[in-house]
Amino acid sequence: MIDVDSLLVSLKPKGFFQLTQYLLSDASMIPCVVALLKIVFIGSIPTSRCANLNISQLYDYGYESNDTHDVVYGKCQIEIFSRSSNSSNRTLACINGYTYDEGKHQSFVSEWDLVCDKAGLSELTQTLFSVGGLIGALTLPYFSDTKGRKPVLVISNILLFIFSFSSSFSPNYYVFIVFRVLEGISMQGLAVATYTLMLELYPVSHRTLMSGMSGVTWGLCVLPFAPVAYLLRNYSWKINNIVYSSSHVIVFFQLWYLEESLRWLVTNGDFERSKKVIKRVAKENGVDFGPIWDKIETNLIPLITVKNKDSMISSKEKLSQQQEVKKEGYLTIFTNSLARRMTLILFVVGFMNAVTYIAVYMTSPSLAGNGYLNFFLFSLTEVCANITMAITLFRLPRRVAISFYQGTAGVALFIAVAVLYFGDGSSVYSILNIIFSLLGMFGISASYCLIWIYAPEIYPTNLRNIGLGFLTFSGSVGNMVSPYSRLLMENIPWLPGTVCSIGCILSFSLLYFMPESQKMQMPSSMSDVKAHMKLQKRSKREKSGKEIGSTDPENT
Repeated sequence: MIDVDSLLVSLKPKGFFQLTQYLLSDASMIPCVVALLKIVFIGSIPTSRCANLNISQLYDYGYESNDTHDVVYGKCQIEIFSRSSNSSNRTLACINGYTYDEGKHQSFVSEWDLVCDKAGLSELTQTLFSVGGLIGALTLPYFSDTKGRKPVLVISNILLFIFSFSSSFSPNYYVFIVFRVLEGISMQGLAVATYTLMLELYPVSHRTLMSGMSGVTWGLCVLPFAPVAYLLRNYSWKINNIVYSSSHVIVFFQLWYLEESLRWLVTNGDFERSKKVIKRVAKENGVDFGPIWDKIETNLIPLITVKNKDSMISSKEKLSQQQEVKKEGYLTIFTNSLARRMTLILFVVGFMNAVTYIAVYMTSPSLAGNGYLNFFLFSLTEVCANITMAITLFRLPRRVAISFYQGTAGVALFIAVAVLYFGDGSSVYSILNIIFSLLGMFGISASYCLIWIYAPEIYPTNLRNIGLGFLTFSGSVGNMVSPYSRLLMENIPWLPGTVCSIGCILSFSLLYFMPESQKMQMPSSMSDVKAHMKLQKRSKREKSGKEIGSTDPENT
């Protein structure tokens, strides 16, 4: 096994090369944020009512004059009331379409009349986007592992730009949803390659911190979204979408300046490219290349070059025949009771994190006040939450931290719902509702980041990617469901917050049955996890016993 960590340490893990590569990789989060959240603005639900009937239509339905009939144009129907007892009232559908306060082309919802009997079709675009993300999660990591991180990152970014830009010219709803599915697939490939490339820039000792910093970066990428949308508020959704698509211009800098993961090159035996990248790192970090390269060739296990790969196969096979180790695989998730319990709990926690996170953003424009300002405040709260999470990353046990943040989200959202439901609708209650909703966003943002740091730490080596796959799947399912929170908010304002708060409280209570990972070495098998949990329980009992024993009997 190649000791890549020692190599990265000798090249200065906090040098100029790592900083610039990290920032350039991190910039890929901007198009990911845009693809995930742009529906809040380009698919906003407009204020609408039925379009007016012309005079001949009114006469066809028994209307005579304003003295004999009243015509009421509602949101989804037209009512003609007769003032005379001799004629009956009429209720009609919006036969002439709809009139929108914000303009016909302000949102794709208004452009294609996705209201009333078509309500929910706008949310379906986000659900299908998440379906595309699930397809991407199941397929594209394979190419990232076999072809390299950079090719998948760059190609996914280019494809995401093409699909996003092309969707602006969709002639109808059905073409638009096809592009949204393709966007979901591409975004997942971009997100996976970006996250992997960022982590592989650093040795294992720095990985936890950099994982936490990626959450801060995500929040910073969301932050300018609302101000940009506000500046474009008087333009059509198509213009908005074209401007959002311009965020993909970063791919041209990545194509030119971004390097392939050194860890991936070394592990896959690409000798020449590894040497080239190491030389560049040494130059930009001010490290002498010669001694490092000599050490690689003499002291470390030699890099497997393309030429000697075949000759190494037989020795690897002999080594594997000598080592008879019990292998754990996909079925272990279902056959091992501890693995099954861990996976089910992580699925619930991941699902509720995804549902609550997207639901809070989707419903933010529906809260009192300006929708753009609300979205900005929520994104600013997310940045603060992730900074707080990164600061406390090494100070609080993982389970305690996740429970605290998710419990905070659940309680805050419950109070926000109570204020909304029992309040009298005054400005004071509206402000309280927004404050507790912001506190809910604070908790769920930090919890969402932490669960992705926690999950790889509790699964053994052969189950780690499988466990992360189930966590990704739970998030995708949550993202499919969460867009409909906006539709619920329109009809039953208290229901989305109630569902999210109860789910968050249930989720954090389940974490009691999970192992703590802060001081746990990366497990190699489920036996290691089980042994650690036994040690964890024994330590807790001993600690409780000491506390009881140290109590002064005279004070009892």
